[in-house]
Amino acid sequence: MVRRWQLLPLDHALRASAPVHALAQELADRVADAAGRSRTDLPDLGPATALDQLVVTVYDAQQAGQSAHLDERLTGLLRDIA
Repeated sequence: MVRRWQLLPLDHALRASAPVHALAQELADRVADAAGRSRTDLPDLGPATALDQLVVTVYDAQQAGQSAHLDERLTGLLRDIA
């Protein structure tokens, strides 16, 4: 997914960054809820960092045991940006 993202034309990445950011936010919220912390909004820094945010939140979700259905979500997201 990272490699595909890096190869996207800018206009395509701009359109695709919103769903990537939304999934990253959802995962960040799951991790915060599981840890009993308050939720924090991830900054929307555009397509240049959207996938980096997703990579970090996927890792955090896996570490916190909050990765249920994550494979399906990532597969769907990859299909959407392809």
